[in-house]
Amino acid sequence: DEYCFEEPTRAYDSFAAEVVRRVDDRQFIDSVGHFVNDAAERKNPLLTEVLIACLLEGIAVDANVARRLSNGLNENARRLLRDVERKIYGRMDA
Repeated sequence: DEYCFEEPTRAYDSFAAEVVRRVDDRQFIDSVGHFVNDAAERKNPLLTEVLIACLLEGIAVDANVARRLSNGLNENARRLLRDVERKIYGRMDA
């Protein structure tokens, strides 16, 4: 997509859609968990914002996908995902 270079965060949006599509691929979901854990531990405000707004919001659109991913997340990453579920999608049981 030639417009992706104009909107660098679109890659994370596309990645989120791929995670939702491949939710039944355990190996892929595990690798996504490692990626999210690493990004959440970086403590970089810009990376954290992109992680939340583009990737986690796109993943959490589906509660089942969020739950499956959550199982492989560390405490910090899981907290970010649960915050997205509560604040964006109104899931109080997240």
